[in-house]
Amino acid sequence: TRGQEVVERHRRMYTYWQHRWGQAITNAVGSVDVQALEAELEEVGPAEELVRRCGPHLSGVVRGTVDPFKLLFDSFELTTAFYEQSGIARVGNERLASAVLDVVNQFPPGQVVKILEIGAGTGASTSSLLPNLNPFKTRYVFTDVSKYFLHKGLQRFKQYGFVEYCLFDAEEDPCLQ
Repeated sequence: TRGQEVVERHRRMYTYWQHRWGQAITNAVGSVDVQALEAELEEVGPAEELVRRCGPHLSGVVRGTVDPFKLLFDSFELTTAFYEQSGIARVGNERLASAVLDVVNQFPPGQVVKILEIGAGTGASTSSLLPNLNPFKTRYVFTDVSKYFLHKGLQRFKQYGFVEYCLFDAEEDPCLQ
């Protein structure tokens, strides 16, 4: 069966998909009808464009012949737009910014607030926070496991002098990083 072709590192996710969506996911691993998919995607936003670009490669991803990171981030701008503009991401980023600002506003005047963002990635959450923070009262640490994202973050947020960029792997001992 097609499920046997799934590489080990993707088997758990494949099993979840199979349980959740049944035969449809098994069929998708075998082939994706791009024309039928495009016909269903009337409004082309970042999410729909990612589906158009990535959907045809799902089979290769779960079989281990296509690098999902390269596929998703080949267009950093598109992936960033997805994490910032899709409905759920926009609402989540707004709520996160509101919650962080509520906490920050409880600090006494003059006290520096230290914020550590773990797994900053494309900077979608970061972009909703930084414009609202007082640069004289804030030390913000943008972290990710990848130098790629740190470099992109530094380019994107260079106007915020109170931001520091650090590699951080949540699976490793934080004291050693």
